Amino acid sequence: MCLKKNDRTARNTSIGLKLEKGEIFYILFCFLLYFIWSIAKELNYAPDEEMRYLIPEYIFHTGQLPDGRLPEIRNDLWGFSYAFYPNFWGPLLSAACMKVVSLFTMDSSMLVIAARFPSVLCGTAIVFFAFGIGKRAFGKRGAWIYTVLLSMIPQFVFLTSYVNNDIICILGSVVILFSWVSAFGDRWNIKNGLLLAVGIIIIALSYYNGYGWILASMILFVGFWLCEEYKEKKEHLRMMKIGLLISVVVLVGIGYFFIRNAVLYDGDFLGMEILNEYSEKYADPEWKPSARNTPKNLGLSVFEMLLPTSFSHTSWIIKVFDTFVGAFGYANVFLPNWIYGLYGILFVVMFMGVLGNLRDWVKMRKEVRNKTRKKTLLFYGGMIISFLTPIILCIYYSYAVDYQPQGRYCYPMIAAFFWFGTQGLLWLLKKMKLSESFKTIITVLFLVIVVSVTLFVTWKIYLPS
Repeated sequence: MCLKKNDRTARNTSIGLKLEKGEIFYILFCFLLYFIWSIAKELNYAPDEEMRYLIPEYIFHTGQLPDGRLPEIRNDLWGFSYAFYPNFWGPLLSAACMKVVSLFTMDSSMLVIAARFPSVLCGTAIVFFAFGIGKRAFGKRGAWIYTVLLSMIPQFVFLTSYVNNDIICILGSVVILFSWVSAFGDRWNIKNGLLLAVGIIIIALSYYNGYGWILASMILFVGFWLCEEYKEKKEHLRMMKIGLLISVVVLVGIGYFFIRNAVLYDGDFLGMEILNEYSEKYADPEWKPSARNTPKNLGLSVFEMLLPTSFSHTSWIIKVFDTFVGAFGYANVFLPNWIYGLYGILFVVMFMGVLGNLRDWVKMRKEVRNKTRKKTLLFYGGMIISFLTPIILCIYYSYAVDYQPQGRYCYPMIAAFFWFGTQGLLWLLKKMKLSESFKTIITVLFLVIVVSVTLFVTWKIYLPS
């Protein structure tokens, strides 16, 4: 499958990534685009931003982490605060940016832009790591395809523009994925082990839907270790030390926030039980958990929720697809139908390529060394776990908790989604009986179209008030 080992072009810095001029220009272009989006709209144009902004605002004014039970940060409609969750990585960064801006102005709109700035930075960092992942795994052409697909889908750009945890979780996922790709070629070492720890910390303190990456990381660390079949005791001791280092760094990075939750909320270290309790107690009557018109409460099956029925004339799948590609405001500002059509065709083509690539690998798997074959299967097993976990949780949440078919809930899997998609597109290019120069022209035209669609969305749909 497309994983490569010991790519010399990607090992010239401390994390194994040397950027070329074109890549640096594209990263700066993305930063500028994301920043423009972040300053274009007022507070609460995006889903839950007002609720989430209350947390960094509280930290900014008081210098303390908020208690979720405080009335001043509780949402009157939903009856709870996001401060119940231990996910404070984003709010702390936002509060720090607000502090810097407050040295020059206390204008409320400028403070909102400051609070959004970590989302811009996270989006830009994702582009940086996407190039690293792509160059390690696919080569230069594949790196551009992977990076542009990931960074230019309209909903991703929207996530970089406001206060949210989704974009932070995506950053954690690409950091983790980069560590996996590095470990596949170089084995686990201190550098990629620390990268893995950083990625786990980011996800653990951002969004529960991304926890599949953490589970898969545990499996891959042990699995890659066993695949090496070390015969010397000192090698096993080295791996144990690396594993211990990762564990210590992660525990130090996340321990305080989960312990704090357990102390404040009678052992509820995730904050889920207390959040549901306050939602039931203080939410408006129709928004209490026990009163919500979820498919489960109405006695419907999951199948009836996913497809068009009397419950919803538009299927859950179509709604999630549309909002995965792009829907702004509170998922009520949609793109032109032709954009959804283009992405629908793209996803189908990617899927066809994935099937073709899988078929070829199955045919030639016996020609691959046993160790490499095992590591490849482990790697893709981890990718599948990371891909499916957010989707399953999204389905469960809509079915049993609150019917909100929003594609952004699936975004923790987007790094894996476009990984498979890039492989599929590269397989299709490989099967074309064309010269390499012509394939390059096709690739450039394709990427120009992807970027142009997003620029069209920016100027014609997002920026106009």
